[in-house]
Amino acid sequence: MKTLSFRTNIDCPLRVQKAICALECLRGRYCQFSMDLMERDHILTVKSEDLEHKDVIQVLRKEGIVCETFIKVA
Repeated sequence: MKTLSFRTNIDCPLRVQKAICALECLRGRYCQFSMDLMERDHILTVKSEDLEHKDVIQVLRKEGIVCETFIKVA
């Protein structure tokens, strides 16, 4: 299973709900996701066997959520 991380603008309950609905359309293609709303970049983490970054970005952008690949630098 791979972990995909994204920087987003998910910063309020409305955007959380939109993100959940968008990710639901990928049902069966992801195992789990989490959102860190306290993090400055509002990090969304998706764990999946077969999803790619572009798949998640595409469905979230359709809901008006700003989303880009996030690579944490140590």
